[in-house]
Amino acid sequence: MSTWILILLCLAVAGRELYLAFDRRLPQAQEEIRRLRARVDELERRPDTATVPEEEAEEEPEPQAGPLTRGTPPRPARARATAAAAVSAALTRRLERELAETTARLAALEHQVRAAREAEAARAAALDGVEQTVGALHREMIERLERADDTARGLLYAEEAATEPLLTDAYEHCVTKAGLRVRAKEPVPGAPWWTGYLLSGADPEEVAPRLVAQARFLPDPAGASPLSALLTELAALDGTGLARIGAFAAVRTRDALLCGILTDAPDTTDPVELAAHLDGHATTLRWDPARFAAAVR
Repeated sequence: MSTWILILLCLAVAGRELYLAFDRRLPQAQEEIRRLRARVDELERRPDTATVPEEEAEEEPEPQAGPLTRGTPPRPARARATAAAAVSAALTRRLERELAETTARLAALEHQVRAAREAEAARAAALDGVEQTVGALHREMIERLERADDTARGLLYAEEAATEPLLTDAYEHCVTKAGLRVRAKEPVPGAPWWTGYLLSGADPEEVAPRLVAQARFLPDPAGASPLSALLTELAALDGTGLARIGAFAAVRTRDALLCGILTDAPDTTDPVELAAHLDGHATTLRWDPARFAAAVR
């Protein structure tokens, strides 16, 4: 009987451990499981006093007492068997009580796990709702910015992922010095990578000609203007790259660096196609990328 109860305890603990394996954020429940395992180990280490040896169980029955042997004590083996039976019954009752208590504790723990999971599901649902609200507000903000008269689009693109931090810093610094500010940005990481911008502030129609006028004096070893820093980062690329600020565009191809004004604003991010739009235009400037590297040195 005691062995059967120990098996039930082990099965209950093992099942509880499997249940809690799916949620490790319940330290109280895990601590309770450790205590239950320790209790089972203690019970397993105890000698099984409830088992009566087969040799004693198979002994000859006690002979009937005669007139002259009434009142004599029973044989020792029979006395031991009687005591073992009494101990076994007491131990069985005790183990049954402990099993009932353990089952009740495990049921309470299961209730805690269910409650914790329901709370986690409620938090996840609330977070989903917040994310949907934020997404809707973001889309509305983008739509309003696109309808504004002082908003210009920007774009930054390069083939090499490692160039993103330096090129982004140079681009945004140039945007700020041109009298614009970043109202929204949407990066797309990878190789190639690009980031779309919505810019506002200064009149976009005035920004592009002013940037082209500044570029006519570059590269300039004596100065390090924000536009010069941006063009230097583009010239240092091993592959192609692109920086657009409204109608102004600076394009890095395999063998050249160009900048100018895109009058028709083609809907493409391919530097080669944009270079073809710029090439031959009256406002377009063209350099050998090595000139910017030499100016920096």
